Amino acid sequence: EWGNQERFLLWAASELHNCGHYISHSSHHKHSYYLISNSGLLGYNETEIEIIANLARYHRKSQPKKKHENLQNLAAKEHKLMVEQLSPFLRLATSLDRRQIGAVARIECDYRKDDKELHLKLFPANRDDDCDVELWSLSYSKLVFEEVFGVKLVATLEKG
Repeated sequence: EWGNQERFLLWAASELHNCGHYISHSSHHKHSYYLISNSGLLGYNETEIEIIANLARYHRKSQPKKKHENLQNLAAKEHKLMVEQLSPFLRLATSLDRRQIGAVARIECDYRKDDKELHLKLFPANRDDDCDVELWSLSYSKLVFEEVFGVKLVATLEKG
């Protein structure tokens, strides 16, 4: 139910989520939060920057928790909810690009309301690629998505 503005913030977070690697691989998600929140991104107000930073922060490891200081920096409940509901999409996206080679060229989604299942058909960029690394990574990141939305995520690789 989020709109274009929220989609734009998620896009910005997806572009910046790995910037913390410039400090260290270890805890790079936390370093990304720090860099983004202190960067003064042009074209964004302070609240939007904080949302982008939090989305990047939660692209891996723990989920948003009320006790996290960075999440407390968001005053509005709506903004906290936005981070809680949009960060699982960034987790899925990073899983599907785990090797960072564009292994998954296309995705088709089919939501089955009666079964509460979201089926993802993954189309590899290279027909010979079994995308094992991406599927393995997805098997972990989908757990957060399933918990947040109460929907089972089922992924299949389509070779055709």
